Amino acid sequence: MKKCIPKGEYQQRKGVRSQQVIPTDKIQGFRKFDKVEYRGTVFFIKGRMSTGYAKLMGIDGAEVKLKTMARLAQLKRVNARKSQIVMEIPIHLAPKGASILGRSG
Repeated sequence: MKKCIPKGEYQQRKGVRSQQVIPTDKIQGFRKFDKVEYRGTVFFIKGRMSTGYAKLMGIDGAEVKLKTMARLAQLKRVNARKSQIVMEIPIHLAPKGASILGRSG
């Protein structure tokens, strides 16, 4: 799956042309949308906190509900963010001779 991400972060304010640029600096070496591994599973960083915690999400953008918030020290970066975030999902093929419709023929 692929998903496009913006170059920067913008905050909407009151008015038509009111976008304000929010700084996207690194916090402990991580940026938003970096691909990371946490406890053996691959996620993307949705948000970072200066206190050392991070919110994680899947490729669909839905936040992952964890019992305890992920610490940045426990994350291992797999890939840095790019213009598109990509998650490889295995496709299981049907055995030879099987049909998608369930009929053999």
